[in-house]
Amino acid sequence: MGSGLGGGGGQAMFGSSGAGNFLTKLTTGIAILFMVTSLTLATISNKNKSSSVIQGIEEPVPENATESQEPPDTSPN
Repeated sequence: MGSGLGGGGGQAMFGSSGAGNFLTKLTTGIAILFMVTSLTLATISNKNKSSSVIQGIEEPVPENATESQEPPDTSPN
């Protein structure tokens, strides 16, 4: 970027070895900010959640469960 604007090769914009050092610090800072933001959002969203997604929904009773079931006939014919 600096050399396109007339800067010299090694001393372009960030100095001779400054580009790597600057980009490393920038990447580390952004990664830390991302992790802190993610953990904060996860904590905030978890405070208002119930223990179950389907809490309060009643399970339907099968139709056959209300009728009396007779044991199968096992006597030989």
